[in-house]
Amino acid sequence: MGVLLVILPLLAFSEFLEISAANGLWGGLWDLSGGFMPVPEVVRLLVAAVVLIFLRVVIDSHSWSLFPLYKRWLSRAFVSDPSEGAYRPKNQDQPRAPTPAKAKKFDYELVWKDPYTQLGKGGPELILCCAVNLHGRGEAASGRKAGSFVFSREHVGGPDVGWHRTSDYLKCLKGTSRRKDVTILASMAISGAAFSPGMGKMTLGSLGGLMALMNARLGVWLPHPGLTKKLNNELIKWRGRPGWTWWIREIFLLFRAKSTYLYVSDGGHWENLGVVELLRRGCNQIYLVSAAGDGRDGFATIGEAIALARSELGIEIDIPELDKLRAKTGDPKSEEETLVLADGTVRRYAAHTHVIGTIRDHHTGNRGQLIAIEANLTKGMPWDVIAYAESNKNFPDDSTLDQFFDHRQFESYRRLGQYQMAAALKQKPLPNDGRPRPSISP
Repeated sequence: MGVLLVILPLLAFSEFLEISAANGLWGGLWDLSGGFMPVPEVVRLLVAAVVLIFLRVVIDSHSWSLFPLYKRWLSRAFVSDPSEGAYRPKNQDQPRAPTPAKAKKFDYELVWKDPYTQLGKGGPELILCCAVNLHGRGEAASGRKAGSFVFSREHVGGPDVGWHRTSDYLKCLKGTSRRKDVTILASMAISGAAFSPGMGKMTLGSLGGLMALMNARLGVWLPHPGLTKKLNNELIKWRGRPGWTWWIREIFLLFRAKSTYLYVSDGGHWENLGVVELLRRGCNQIYLVSAAGDGRDGFATIGEAIALARSELGIEIDIPELDKLRAKTGDPKSEEETLVLADGTVRRYAAHTHVIGTIRDHHTGNRGQLIAIEANLTKGMPWDVIAYAESNKNFPDDSTLDQFFDHRQFESYRRLGQYQMAAALKQKPLPNDGRPRPSISP
């Protein structure tokens, strides 16, 4: 339906132009019965213009994109009602059993405040990392075509486009249709908006414009944080919406840092693991969890994060034993313990569930610790995970294009992650656990 809503108005408008070119602005039009209709074509063009202006005012460019569907999809998978999961009351005839969690209503507004974004007083804080597309000359580092854009309990924005306090940002958007695009649920969906006309360093050029025409777009136009700040110490309510003209910008890849709206997409279009943003905030012990689907023999995503931390912040990350996370192809004649898959192929287990790296700040010399975890198969995994791996050779490296996880696949990934993280959490901090550098976030 989204594709049809885009194509049909274009065909109708081109028909108006064709008729005008054939008959002149003041000509007529033959009706289906063969009679002549003396309706000036200039009137038809005016009607088309009025319709376009009307759509510009009342319809935003996200209305017919795939983003609302994608947001609803993710909410069903990952956002459950916290009141569920409690035990059923005791019954003499039935044993106690947990109540299955249910998805929250799609229209429920998850706002950026406790208890959703911070687990207890002084506990971990939720930060969602996205990418803001910047295609203007000099707006982003060469070749990146994007900058970091972060949603957190305290701030919204990024170093390339500026920041705004989250509470004030939400107040500016209160009562507008833009508010629905900056909830926790929407931000989570934006951080995973993998395919869009603008994809930062992965932008496909003219193919991106074709994606916009075909409505294959998950990115979102968000109000610029720098334009929602206080004027004369008073917050100004946001006006307007990104209408169909902003969709035209997607077709021609017009993503600029100083425009009214910023085009924000998947965080992986800048950095896929969130490591740089943790370093930017001065974290001295980081658990890097990679399930990027690089394959059993590759660490491309971790390598990108290391390179970006060095060039962006001047921080060096060294993980000397990273190759111990590799799960290489097994040899049936090897004496090492291997996993025999259902199709007869053999895979060795990776040597470790996690490895330890160091963080060193070039500016201060302070050090920190990084614990790297890669989704892999290791000896000692839970038996249900082993059984699933035996019959699914792509596990745990299924492509992100697979958006149709069944309950067994989902549980296998969840349990594997729980097992690996439990092992990593036993790692003791380094003795000299000073901060690698002061936080440079706002």
